[in-house]
Amino acid sequence: PAARRSRPVDSIPARHLHSSLNKVKHPVNVVKWTPEGRRLLTGSTSGEFTLWNGTGFNFETIMQAHDCALRAATYSHNNEWLISADQDGIVKYWQTNFNNVKGIQAHTDPIRDLAFAPTDTKFVTASDDATLKIFDFAGGVEESTLTGHQWDAKCVDWHPSKGLLVSGSKDHQVKLWDPRTGRCLTTLHGHKNTVAMTKFEPTNGVLLASCARDPVARVFDIRM
Repeated sequence: PAARRSRPVDSIPARHLHSSLNKVKHPVNVVKWTPEGRRLLTGSTSGEFTLWNGTGFNFETIMQAHDCALRAATYSHNNEWLISADQDGIVKYWQTNFNNVKGIQAHTDPIRDLAFAPTDTKFVTASDDATLKIFDFAGGVEESTLTGHQWDAKCVDWHPSKGLLVSGSKDHQVKLWDPRTGRCLTTLHGHKNTVAMTKFEPTNGVLLASCARDPVARVFDIRM
Protein backbone atom coordinates (compact mmCIF):
# COMPACT_ATOMS: atom_id res chain seq x y z
CA PRO A 1 0.00 0.00 0.00
CA ALA A 2 0.91 3.66 -0.48
CA ALA A 3 1.60 4.07 3.25
CA ARG A 4 4.67 1.81 3.02
CA ARG A 5 6.22 3.13 -0.19
CA SER A 6 9.56 3.80 1.47
CA ARG A 7 9.71 0.20 2.75
CA PRO A 8 8.05 -1.99 0.14
CA VAL A 9 9.35 -5.09 1.91
CA ASP A 10 6.68 -4.46 4.58
CA SER A 11 3.99 -4.73 1.92
CA ILE A 12 5.02 -8.10 0.57
CA PRO A 13 4.25 -10.63 3.31
CA ALA A 14 6.23 -13.84 3.21
CA ARG A 15 3.34 -15.66 4.88
CA HIS A 16 -0.39 -15.30 5.32
CA LEU A 17 -1.00 -12.61 7.95
CA HIS A 18 -4.67 -12.25 8.64
CA SER A 19 -8.20 -12.97 7.46
CA SER A 20 -10.79 -10.26 8.08
CA LEU A 21 -14.44 -11.30 8.11
CA ASN A 22 -17.68 -9.36 8.14
CA LYS A 23 -20.40 -10.74 10.43
CA VAL A 24 -22.67 -11.31 7.44
CA LYS A 25 -20.67 -12.99 4.69
CA HIS A 26 -21.09 -11.68 1.14
CA PRO A 27 -18.82 -12.14 -1.88
CA VAL A 28 -16.34 -9.24 -2.12
CA ASN A 29 -16.00 -7.75 -5.61
CA VAL A 30 -13.89 -4.66 -4.91
CA VAL A 31 -10.69 -4.22 -2.90
CA LYS A 32 -8.87 -0.85 -2.87
CA TRP A 33 -6.32 0.78 -0.61
CA THR A 34 -7.44 4.28 0.38
CA PRO A 35 -5.10 6.91 -1.13
CA GLU A 36 -3.02 7.38 2.02
CA GLY A 37 -2.68 3.59 2.26
CA ARG A 38 -3.80 3.25 5.88
CA ARG A 39 -7.15 1.63 5.27
CA LEU A 40 -8.52 -1.01 2.96
CA LEU A 41 -11.85 -0.44 1.26
CA THR A 42 -13.90 -3.46 0.22
CA GLY A 43 -17.17 -3.52 -1.71
CA SER A 44 -19.49 -6.52 -1.62
CA THR A 45 -22.52 -7.99 -3.35
CA SER A 46 -24.67 -6.61 -0.51
CA GLY A 47 -23.88 -3.12 -1.86
CA GLU A 48 -21.87 -2.25 1.24
CA PHE A 49 -18.52 -0.52 1.61
CA THR A 50 -16.41 -1.83 4.50
CA LEU A 51 -13.29 -0.03 5.76
CA TRP A 52 -10.56 -2.09 7.42
CA ASN A 53 -7.54 -0.87 9.34
CA GLY A 54 -4.51 -1.68 7.15
CA THR A 55 -2.16 -2.20 10.09
CA GLY A 56 -4.26 -3.85 12.81
CA PHE A 57 -6.57 -5.56 10.25
CA ASN A 58 -9.61 -4.78 12.38
CA PHE A 59 -12.90 -3.55 11.00
CA GLU A 60 -13.54 0.22 11.19
CA THR A 61 -16.71 1.22 9.36
CA ILE A 62 -19.45 -0.27 7.24
CA MET A 63 -21.89 1.70 5.10
CA GLN A 64 -24.64 0.96 2.59
CA ALA A 65 -23.16 2.45 -0.59
CA HIS A 66 -25.45 0.93 -3.25
CA ASP A 67 -28.85 -0.76 -3.33
CA CYS A 68 -27.47 -3.80 -5.16
CA ALA A 69 -24.17 -5.62 -5.71
CA LEU A 70 -21.06 -3.44 -6.07
CA ARG A 71 -19.10 -4.40 -9.17
CA ALA A 72 -16.27 -1.85 -9.49
CA ALA A 73 -14.68 1.16 -7.81
CA THR A 74 -11.68 3.35 -8.55
CA TYR A 75 -9.97 6.41 -7.11
CA SER A 76 -9.15 9.44 -9.28
CA HIS A 77 -5.47 10.11 -9.97
CA ASN A 78 -5.52 13.19 -7.72
CA ASN A 79 -7.00 10.95 -4.97
CA GLU A 80 -9.83 13.41 -4.32
CA TRP A 81 -12.68 11.28 -5.66
CA LEU A 82 -13.88 7.71 -5.63
CA ILE A 83 -16.38 6.39 -8.17
CA SER A 84 -18.22 3.11 -7.71
CA ALA A 85 -20.51 1.14 -10.00
CA ASP A 86 -23.11 -1.53 -9.41
CA GLN A 87 -25.20 -4.35 -10.84
CA ASP A 88 -27.95 -1.95 -11.96
CA GLY A 89 -25.59 0.22 -14.05
CA ILE A 90 -25.47 3.12 -11.58
CA VAL A 91 -22.24 5.07 -10.98
CA LYS A 92 -21.87 7.00 -7.70
CA TYR A 93 -19.41 9.78 -6.87
CA TRP A 94 -17.82 9.82 -3.40
CA GLN A 95 -15.55 12.31 -1.67
CA THR A 96 -12.66 10.86 0.35
CA ASN A 97 -14.76 11.12 3.53
CA PHE A 98 -17.37 8.89 1.77
CA ASN A 99 -19.86 11.68 1.35
CA ASN A 100 -22.01 10.67 -1.66
CA VAL A 101 -22.22 13.64 -4.03
CA LYS A 102 -23.90 12.26 -7.13
CA GLY A 103 -25.35 9.18 -8.79
CA ILE A 104 -25.85 8.61 -12.53
CA GLN A 105 -27.58 5.86 -14.49
CA ALA A 106 -24.68 5.04 -16.81
CA HIS A 107 -25.95 1.74 -18.22
CA THR A 108 -29.01 -0.46 -17.78
CA ASP A 109 -26.83 -3.58 -17.47
CA PRO A 110 -24.20 -4.32 -14.78
CA ILE A 111 -21.00 -2.24 -14.96
CA ARG A 112 -17.92 -4.44 -14.63
CA ASP A 113 -15.07 -1.91 -14.58
CA LEU A 114 -14.23 1.80 -14.40
CA ALA A 115 -11.15 3.89 -15.22
CA PHE A 116 -10.26 7.58 -14.97
CA ALA A 117 -8.53 9.55 -17.72
CA PRO A 118 -5.02 10.75 -16.74
CA THR A 119 -6.41 14.28 -16.22
CA ASP A 120 -9.41 13.04 -14.14
CA THR A 121 -11.76 15.09 -16.37
CA LYS A 122 -13.34 11.96 -17.86
CA PHE A 123 -13.94 8.36 -16.92
CA VAL A 124 -14.86 5.22 -18.84
CA THR A 125 -17.21 2.37 -17.94
CA ALA A 126 -17.32 -1.22 -19.23
CA SER A 127 -20.66 -2.97 -19.11
CA ASP A 128 -22.42 -6.27 -19.78
CA ASP A 129 -24.29 -4.48 -22.62
CA ALA A 130 -21.01 -5.01 -24.61
CA THR A 131 -20.26 -1.26 -24.73
CA LEU A 132 -17.79 1.14 -23.17
CA LYS A 133 -19.02 4.63 -22.35
CA ILE A 134 -16.96 7.76 -21.78
CA PHE A 135 -18.40 10.32 -19.36
CA ASP A 136 -17.45 13.89 -18.51
CA PHE A 137 -16.63 13.67 -14.81
CA ALA A 138 -17.74 17.14 -13.71
CA GLY A 139 -21.13 17.01 -15.44
CA GLY A 140 -21.72 13.25 -15.29
CA VAL A 141 -22.74 13.50 -18.95
CA GLU A 142 -22.16 10.70 -21.45
CA GLU A 143 -19.78 11.84 -24.20
CA SER A 144 -19.51 8.75 -26.36
CA THR A 145 -20.33 5.05 -26.59
CA LEU A 146 -17.70 2.62 -27.90
CA THR A 147 -19.16 -0.39 -29.67
CA GLY A 148 -17.29 -3.31 -31.19
CA HIS A 149 -17.21 -6.08 -28.60
CA GLN A 150 -19.52 -8.97 -29.44
CA TRP A 151 -20.34 -9.83 -25.83
CA ASP A 152 -20.11 -8.46 -22.24
CA ALA A 153 -17.27 -5.95 -21.73
CA LYS A 154 -15.57 -7.08 -18.51
CA CYS A 155 -12.63 -4.72 -18.01
CA VAL A 156 -11.24 -1.38 -19.15
CA ASP A 157 -8.18 0.76 -18.47
CA TRP A 158 -7.04 4.24 -19.57
CA HIS A 159 -3.44 4.77 -20.62
CA PRO A 160 -1.46 6.75 -17.99
CA SER A 161 -0.43 9.45 -20.50
CA LYS A 162 -1.81 8.80 -23.99
CA GLY A 163 -5.32 9.04 -25.40
CA LEU A 164 -5.71 5.27 -25.45
CA LEU A 165 -8.12 2.81 -23.89
CA VAL A 166 -7.88 -0.95 -23.54
CA SER A 167 -10.80 -3.27 -22.88
CA GLY A 168 -11.42 -6.98 -22.54
CA SER A 169 -14.60 -8.93 -23.09
CA LYS A 170 -16.44 -12.22 -22.80
CA ASP A 171 -15.89 -12.50 -26.60
CA HIS A 172 -12.22 -13.43 -25.74
CA GLN A 173 -10.91 -10.23 -27.37
CA VAL A 174 -8.71 -7.40 -26.10
CA LYS A 175 -9.35 -4.12 -27.92
CA LEU A 176 -7.47 -0.82 -28.05
CA TRP A 177 -9.53 2.34 -28.63
CA ASP A 178 -9.06 6.01 -29.40
CA PRO A 179 -11.21 7.77 -26.77
CA ARG A 180 -11.44 10.95 -28.87
CA THR A 181 -13.04 9.34 -31.93
CA GLY A 182 -14.44 6.21 -30.28
CA ARG A 183 -12.76 4.12 -32.97
CA CYS A 184 -11.38 0.65 -32.27
CA LEU A 185 -7.69 0.86 -33.25
CA THR A 186 -6.76 -2.80 -33.02
CA THR A 187 -7.98 -6.13 -31.65
CA LEU A 188 -5.63 -8.54 -29.88
CA HIS A 189 -6.66 -12.18 -30.23
CA GLY A 190 -5.22 -15.18 -28.46
CA HIS A 191 -7.20 -15.64 -25.27
CA LYS A 192 -9.53 -18.61 -25.37
CA ASN A 193 -11.97 -17.50 -22.67
CA THR A 194 -13.48 -14.41 -21.01
CA VAL A 195 -10.86 -11.67 -20.55
CA ALA A 196 -10.98 -10.80 -16.85
CA MET A 197 -8.54 -7.87 -16.57
CA THR A 198 -6.62 -5.52 -18.87
CA LYS A 199 -4.08 -3.08 -17.39
CA PHE A 200 -1.49 -0.67 -18.77
CA GLU A 201 1.79 -0.54 -16.88
CA PRO A 202 1.04 2.55 -14.76
CA THR A 203 4.37 4.44 -14.95
CA ASN A 204 4.96 4.89 -18.69
CA GLY A 205 2.34 2.62 -20.20
CA VAL A 206 4.58 0.84 -22.71
CA LEU A 207 3.44 -2.58 -21.55
CA LEU A 208 -0.08 -3.94 -21.49
CA ALA A 209 -1.11 -6.96 -19.42
CA SER A 210 -4.22 -9.05 -19.87
CA CYS A 211 -5.49 -12.14 -18.12
CA ALA A 212 -8.42 -14.42 -18.84
CA ARG A 213 -10.20 -17.47 -17.59
CA ASP A 214 -8.22 -19.69 -19.98
CA PRO A 215 -6.12 -19.34 -17.48
CA VAL A 216 -3.33 -17.32 -19.16
CA ALA A 217 -1.84 -13.92 -18.44
CA ARG A 218 -0.25 -12.14 -21.40
CA VAL A 219 2.00 -9.08 -21.59
CA PHE A 220 2.16 -7.00 -24.77
CA ASP A 221 4.52 -4.22 -25.82
CA ILE A 222 2.14 -1.66 -27.33
CA ARG A 223 4.94 -0.17 -29.48
CA MET A 224 5.03 -3.48 -31.39
